[in-house]
Amino acid sequence: MENLETALVQIKKELPGLCLLENEPMSAHSSFKIGGPARALAVPSDVSSLSKICHILKLNKLAPMLLGNGTNILFPDEGLPELFIISTEKLTKMFLLPDGAIYAEAGVSLAKL
Repeated sequence: MENLETALVQIKKELPGLCLLENEPMSAHSSFKIGGPARALAVPSDVSSLSKICHILKLNKLAPMLLGNGTNILFPDEGLPELFIISTEKLTKMFLLPDGAIYAEAGVSLAKL
């Protein structure tokens, strides 16, 4: 848990504008509307922020859990005290590249893709 607290301090320092929710009830982020608080939930607004968060977590030997739309996921009611969750809800850019490939960020729904 100490590593997570250290990482949170670093994230707040390096990404002051980041939407970072502490002790966030996960029931608000699950289609089943159940689940207690996660120690931290980050909602990066761009890929650069996502990358910085993941880098800081890696430096602190923490693995993030990436959360999409929160469908078909169950969170325990007692909460997740040692878990750092990254929501991809704002990462919704999508476009066609010149070579015909599609660029889609992690928050693009399969239906939209």
